[in-house]
Amino acid sequence: MATNKTTRIEAINTMLSVIGEPPVNSLAGVNRADVLIALSILDDVSREVQAEGWHFNTDSKVPFIADSEGVIVVPDNVLRLELTEATYGIDLVTRDGKIFNKFNLSSTWNVGATIYCTVVYLFEFDTLPQAARHYITLRAARIFSNRMVGDKAHNDYNSNDEFRALITLKEYEGETGDYTMFDNYTIGEIVNRPRIAPRVF
Repeated sequence: MATNKTTRIEAINTMLSVIGEPPVNSLAGVNRADVLIALSILDDVSREVQAEGWHFNTDSKVPFIADSEGVIVVPDNVLRLELTEATYGIDLVTRDGKIFNKFNLSSTWNVGATIYCTVVYLFEFDTLPQAARHYITLRAARIFSNRMVGDKAHNDYNSNDEFRALITLKEYEGETGDYTMFDNYTIGEIVNRPRIAPRVF
């Protein structure tokens, strides 16, 4: 019985097995075309899935501080960021690896200025929770099979596995995220609307 989480090489070997190709023992210095294609697809799918933003790769109130040149550099592993709380005069986007303020069309801030953002990070495959690894592996395997073989019966079978893995991932997200209906902006706005005193005649 397997007791370890899916590793990157295991994910690649799963993808290879889907098209009937032999596994590899190492990814170092690999030059097989099918393995290189599998690696590219696995990385693409991992970025795509993580970019959706999950509890495991999203942090709120992350401080970003302007350096001595008044620039706030965005780390390479940041997929997406936005202000944790709406602030007048600030509308953020990422441009050229820096935080750019669309409100005043500038990427220059006061030196030492701090803004707090909700950040979606990109993590290495081997650091992800198992539910995410499993879903990414099966989604990548389905795409890999479709590109390399294109067999519809194979594709339908892999799609069913992928769908079940997505359900498992969403269940994991719900259990770890501790979400409530009040996390929904529309519902929260209704609940927190100001109370209007009744008119007295």
